[in-house]
Amino acid sequence: MFLKKEKLFKEATVLIAILIYAYSITWYSGNIGIIPIDSFGFLDTGYSIIQGHLPIRDFWIFTGLLVDYMEAIFLYLFGNNWNSHLAHSSFMNILATFSLYFFLREYDLKISYSTFYCLSFATLCYPVSGTPFAYLHAYIFSLLAILCFLIAIKKRNNFLWFLFPYVCFFAFLSMQTPTAYILVILFFYLVLYFVKSREFNNLIFFLSGSVSCIILFLVFLYLTKTPLNNFFYQYILFPLTI
Repeated sequence: MFLKKEKLFKEATVLIAILIYAYSITWYSGNIGIIPIDSFGFLDTGYSIIQGHLPIRDFWIFTGLLVDYMEAIFLYLFGNNWNSHLAHSSFMNILATFSLYFFLREYDLKISYSTFYCLSFATLCYPVSGTPFAYLHAYIFSLLAILCFLIAIKKRNNFLWFLFPYVCFFAFLSMQTPTAYILVILFFYLVLYFVKSREFNNLIFFLSGSVSCIILFLVFLYLTKTPLNNFFYQYILFPLTI
């Protein structure tokens, strides 16, 4: 994402090693033991989606609906089993670790240092749970939003400015907190950056990404026949009462 193709090919061996480690350590952690409430948290909701029973519309959700739908995708592709469940969390660990690696290399950190930090990060990121967990999804997407924001400023990359709202939205749809607090802070720095830099071309792409993201979500709610007021009550208002 942040590396040129020439560098990416040269570092293919390192990236493959990081991929294998990030996947394996999460897989190992997920198989150590079971906490019934947490470890099986999204197996039921993911399977329900495959059977046509959708979150918010058909049953009340207690965390972000993005994790439910991601779980459904993994169960649909790889079967309704424990291995598919762990493949979901392992994928998220890989996504976070790879993003960190590309970010560090974008700032010209040595390959050896970047590899060490990423292996350490992969050990402490998703393996703390091992199985899909909404808080960790929210944490990872929030981290990706921060990295995307920093690189978009550094590179003045229009595509990253367009992508930034989507990553923020994914974070919020994973879990309301702590995502909301992180996004408020990011929004403050976002406004500060555009006021000081006056990069209006980047601003247009950011606004385009924001509008298209909202439109696509509304289309998704329409296609799944999920009432918008149900989403608002279940995902916005109800958590505020807790």
